[in-house]
Amino acid sequence: MNRSLRIAAKLLFAGALTIGALTSKAQLKVGDNPTNIQRSAVLELESNRQGLLLPRLTDTAAINALAPLDGMIIYFSDGVTPGPNRGLYVRKFGHWVKMADASVAGSNWTLTGNTGTNPTNNYIGTSDAQALSIRTNATEAVRVTATGNVELKNVAAGTAEVEVLVLGTGGAVMRRTMPAAAFSNVISSLNGDLTPDQTLEVDSAGMDFNIVHNGTGEHRFNIPTQDGTKTRGLLTQADWNRINDAQKAIVIGTFSITPVATGLSLDAATGTLTLHAADATNPGAVSTAAQTFAGAKTFQDDLTAAANLNVTGNAVVGGDATVTGVTTLNGAATLNGATTLAGATTLDNTLTATNAFPAAAAAENDVLIRAASGVISQKTLNAAAFDGAVQSINGQTGPAVHFKNGTDGNDVAFDSTTTANVITLNVPDAAVTARGVVTTGAQAFAGAKNYRDSVAVGVTTRPNSTLQVEGSLALAITTVNTNYTVTATDNTVLVDAATAPVTITLPAAGTIKGRIYTIKKIAGGLDNGVTITPAGGAQIEGGTSYPIYNDWTFVTLQTDGTNWYIIKK
Repeated sequence: MNRSLRIAAKLLFAGALTIGALTSKAQLKVGDNPTNIQRSAVLELESNRQGLLLPRLTDTAAINALAPLDGMIIYFSDGVTPGPNRGLYVRKFGHWVKMADASVAGSNWTLTGNTGTNPTNNYIGTSDAQALSIRTNATEAVRVTATGNVELKNVAAGTAEVEVLVLGTGGAVMRRTMPAAAFSNVISSLNGDLTPDQTLEVDSAGMDFNIVHNGTGEHRFNIPTQDGTKTRGLLTQADWNRINDAQKAIVIGTFSITPVATGLSLDAATGTLTLHAADATNPGAVSTAAQTFAGAKTFQDDLTAAANLNVTGNAVVGGDATVTGVTTLNGAATLNGATTLAGATTLDNTLTATNAFPAAAAAENDVLIRAASGVISQKTLNAAAFDGAVQSINGQTGPAVHFKNGTDGNDVAFDSTTTANVITLNVPDAAVTARGVVTTGAQAFAGAKNYRDSVAVGVTTRPNSTLQVEGSLALAITTVNTNYTVTATDNTVLVDAATAPVTITLPAAGTIKGRIYTIKKIAGGLDNGVTITPAGGAQIEGGTSYPIYNDWTFVTLQTDGTNWYIIKK
């Protein structure tokens, strides 16, 4: 294979890799031996009788309208047989460039020298407004700019060399020797005192800013440090901190009822220190105004409330409690000691008395009744309410009252009026509009159902998977032609973009971990694309959206509860 064909083959394979990268982020093997995959190839084709067929274009106007990127490869046919412009073209610098064949390669510069050249038609360089770079080991050494200037990028420095490059008439570069004094005596004096071997030094021992000469060829620049004895000088950090701190004084301000995160605040401008009141989220002091505190508070001694005492959470009283005013318990209350409630008492939650209630005498028939308003009142029941109730359960004696099962009605209910002393418990068969029991016949249910273990459909044996279906499977499919947000009842969405581009919005992923959708474009061509956008700021494999350009192209997406991932396309 000659050199030009090798170049073409490399470019062709690079184009195949580009195509594979555009269609799939995953490694792809097409053709024979599908399990023998080369690790270094993102796209691998293998066949003994088939090849790679690239797009064949007779005109590039349509593809140019799509702004093709550099590196794309096409096969161009100009409609002429044999066509002089036919061949493989690669996109380079925004233009289509034909890959070199034997005739084109013969006119290129070679690494072993060229003959028959002239500076008018043959040259090494650029034909546009781009610089020419000459490099060794990937490091630029010489650059010829777009304006024709020559730049030397890496010129070594030396101290013994005395030769320089000078430009002659017409831009010719020539070598010339200069005397050593031209380099060593560039700065020959300063104030008439310095000689080539004299230097400037910095001295801070003086009393003022000045430049002095020590008489031995040294000039010193004095920058004194202020120590309190000099008229001027530089301050150290420690001196500055002492001066700065000395200017501040703390003034105790008035008490503030506005809480702050620190409980105290200092006004840097005035030095005023203010104590703030506490609240449920900020520390601070106790004020005379109404306040709300957070965190458990323990009082070692008596706690006295001059006004109403409201407990909205659980209340535990370990000793005797006597409440003479109105008592409202909104949370669970546990009374471990003797409790006397002399005033009106409202219980909005559970009341637990750890001391057992004494047994009532058989003749006592008074009970506590709670009204719908929440008021608890005393009421007397007749003796039959205690000893004449349902007594035939668990072997107890009493009136002949029995339970009987039934399937009437559309909900679970009791029937105690049809037959005397018979209470019928109606348990209907479950249906879409009725709750009830599951039968061996055909039934339809409504409402979300959760199964802790595996489920099998179409078999009578134990499932072999989380879900086992022995038979056909039907999934929801819908067709849309406008912007659409997929729902929980969708599975496959066919998108008709024949009239306009369409945006498909995926639902928020936070509560639907594992859900799968398939989106397929069925019309619209390259003029109208389909854009898939996740809701809630989620991403599709690192991107904010996923486009589908070609008809009959699909993608299957699944969410992990945060973002979406491509499962198949």
